[in-house]
Amino acid sequence: MSAGTPRSFHVKDKETRARIASVILKLPLEREWDVTIKRYVKPRTLKQNSRLHLIFSLVADETGQTIEDVKLGYKSLFLQPRVVNMGNRPVLIYPSTSKMNTAELNTFMTRCEQHAIEWFGIVLGDF
Repeated sequence: MSAGTPRSFHVKDKETRARIASVILKLPLEREWDVTIKRYVKPRTLKQNSRLHLIFSLVADETGQTIEDVKLGYKSLFLQPRVVNMGNRPVLIYPSTSKMNTAELNTFMTRCEQHAIEWFGIVLGDF
């Protein structure tokens, strides 16, 4: 294992856990290693992503905006941005929906869908 090649494991059974322990025990101690362990969170689903983009598309059709503008608009309404400095200018960066887990995307999608219903009368129903 080289220092520049991060590895990720999904522990779901004793065999995987043992393999990861083996990898850690083999790390050379001549250098320091950064090992992170966190609880697994299921990433967003393709079905969630499809529904969210359908909402964006229908709102775009209703408003005459582009899908990307609608997506950015909903991000600015419902997501917490982080501030990064671009030179001497602070810029707001909104979270990527592709990196959200199922719960995060569900919360965002529910807010977008409620807005689409209240403002534009767009109702998707069951999907």
